[in-house]
Amino acid sequence: MSSVRPRPWRSLLSIAVDVTTLAAIGGAGFLFLTSGRPDSTPAAGGAGIETLVGSVMPSVSVRDSGHGRDTLFTAPGTNTLVLVFRTDCPVCGVQKPEWNELARRASGVGWRTVALTPERITSEVAAYFALKTIETFQVSDPSRLGQLGVTGVPATIVVTAKGRIGFGRVGLLGPDGVDVVKAMFDE
Repeated sequence: MSSVRPRPWRSLLSIAVDVTTLAAIGGAGFLFLTSGRPDSTPAAGGAGIETLVGSVMPSVSVRDSGHGRDTLFTAPGTNTLVLVFRTDCPVCGVQKPEWNELARRASGVGWRTVALTPERITSEVAAYFALKTIETFQVSDPSRLGQLGVTGVPATIVVTAKGRIGFGRVGLLGPDGVDVVKAMFDE
């Protein structure tokens, strides 16, 4: 018969702390990568963006380069690609090349592209997208994005010329999302 020597309680406690710490770090990393920064999340209260497809786009008060307020969708009859981002969001950085490609194609078919951010518009924020056709605005009240179902960044929304949400996704678009948006350019 072999005798099993019990581990001292300090060793067991150390293992439990290590496992708990790794789980917490892994969970926090997952949330950070899938939702953007926690402080970039608008206030809760809106339905998920996918459930709002077909709904009328609510007005969102924005500020351009710190020069007063404006309403984002004032030009009826214009299809609009809306990109919601933060410059300090690593997932937005991953999404940026696809966004730039979509914005180029949108411009080529007469669409407007607008980038919304809760950040104050500085030269760094204004230069985030290389394309001059992307208009960048600071959202005056980021909680209003919750009414669009935007629960974090990055988010991509297509607003039709009739002012309705035609597509929406929070998080990376992925190939299927890019293909859906590209197909909308041809409609």
